Amino acid sequence: MTGKRIPPTITHDEMVANWMKDPKFKAEYDKLEEEYTLLDELLAARKEKTFFI
Repeated sequence: MTGKRIPPTITHDEMVANWMKDPKFKAEYDKLEEEYTLLDELLAARKEKTFFI
């Protein structure tokens, strides 16, 4: 390796959009929706209840 970073040719959103065109990928991604929705809600509740003194 040369240690040089190669800039991305597409954005993350474009990459995910390309992946979503694959039915197998989309099916697995969709299976995770409920789990990540719950995680988002738990993190939001935790953030709301966190106090800094």
